Amino acid sequence: MKICVSIAVAVLIVAAVTIRSKADTLTATAADTIEDTSRFIVRIEPRITPWNKQLDTVDVTIESFGTPIAGFELKIGCDSRLVEISDVLPGRILDSCKWQFYNARPAPNSGKEGYPRSLWRVVALARLVTDTTEPSCFGFDKQASILRVVLSRQAALTRETLLPGDLDSAAALFFYWESCTDNSLSGKSGRTLIVSQSVLDYYPVALPDGASVFPTRKGTPLQCLVQSKRNFLIRRAEFHNGGIKLDYPSASHPRSRTSPEKHSPEHRPDSTSSTAGKR
Repeated sequence: MKICVSIAVAVLIVAAVTIRSKADTLTATAADTIEDTSRFIVRIEPRITPWNKQLDTVDVTIESFGTPIAGFELKIGCDSRLVEISDVLPGRILDSCKWQFYNARPAPNSGKEGYPRSLWRVVALARLVTDTTEPSCFGFDKQASILRVVLSRQAALTRETLLPGDLDSAAALFFYWESCTDNSLSGKSGRTLIVSQSVLDYYPVALPDGASVFPTRKGTPLQCLVQSKRNFLIRRAEFHNGGIKLDYPSASHPRSRTSPEKHSPEHRPDSTSSTAGKR
């Protein structure tokens, strides 16, 4: 079920055009209120985790800077030999705001040649038209989690023989595009989809792009903006990739760290793309 179809089913019938703030939550009675100045940041958390921890979770967060979001479709991949994605759980916004639809499952191409070893697709909607219950909010007026990615080392290690160089490796988690609606956010009407303006890597990823437009890690191609008819696609979202790095005891692994590298002039995220054709 594509998000352009899913969100269309979830169209909200509204009349007023104001946004009300209550505590740190965002509620809205408007149709899409996405302006030229609207901005969205979707981040996969980068973090350090103990080398012997078998299960860990990484948050995926969003900052919408006051603009309500009523749905999203995200596709997240991991191509590491160290860990794999074993589940994707709803984050704080979905639980606290009582969003009404959530579906997470492995993507059909997960593990196939030329694709990430593990690849998951997640669709969430604040409200379904068949349900009269209103969500209590459409996000928080601050950075908050929308997903929690569960990573398993045991599942990966039972099938893989680690190489000596793997001890120095980070396990990158990254957004992945196989269609125009992958990694898109929706306004309340469902007629506007917010897509990538830029994509940044935190840890390096060796997985190459496909020979054609898809699949890619570089964001929504320009062709999607030109060909879209069902939905109006606008570039307003920054996507920040993340992942984990294993923390080894310093006595046996002197280069271990206790906290993620800072984004300084000496260490900056690798820019995967700065997508052309912005609107």
